[in-house]
Amino acid sequence: MRKTLWILAGTLIFGSAAMAADATCASGFLDSYLVANFSCHIDNLDFTNWSYTPSGTTHILASSIGVTPIPTLLDEGFRFNPGIQVSDVSGGGPFNEDVLIGFTVSTVDKSKTIHDLSIDFNGSFTGDGSTNFTETWNSPPCGTCSFTVQNPPKDLVEHFVLASLFDSLTITKDVSGATGTNGTASVSKFENQFSQVVPEPAYTALLAVGLLGLGWLRKRRQSQV
Repeated sequence: MRKTLWILAGTLIFGSAAMAADATCASGFLDSYLVANFSCHIDNLDFTNWSYTPSGTTHILASSIGVTPIPTLLDEGFRFNPGIQVSDVSGGGPFNEDVLIGFTVSTVDKSKTIHDLSIDFNGSFTGDGSTNFTETWNSPPCGTCSFTVQNPPKDLVEHFVLASLFDSLTITKDVSGATGTNGTASVSKFENQFSQVVPEPAYTALLAVGLLGLGWLRKRRQSQV
């Protein structure tokens, strides 16, 4: 009987470790995230329902878009390295690539909720070439919310505090290039992070548990004297 219990315990421990390892988001290329029913996590955040839609005059493959997890605790996210030449009107273009990347982000520990979003967008341009990055998500009270960074003018970082706290958001990223008459534009990388907070009631509950624990320890010590 004891041997059977040890076997079961070992199976649960090693099985859980294997499942956790398989579920951890890994560096690679976007196509590995597009497998049916694929999901992964970074610390407290689960990422599911991945999608990718290229459009425009030329298409960049998902297999050439690098994906690197950002494991900053309670501020997890991804770095994407698309290497997209989104607009080239002076060198035989326009390419005018337009890329949509989508996923659902959810908290594992529901006592922690998503509080704000941030993006860091990096690219280059010449002449009247330009790039745009728009982040869209489902969020009351606006139903669908979004913010945009662009180059030029050089507005490459944006931080948006949500009107409410959420444990799940559906995200769509739209990277596009606007054509001009004489210029180029490219996107070298963009980062997206999701900050979480512990709501005030949870802090209060933790404090109460801590005080009760201290009281119990004090009472126990007094009874032992």
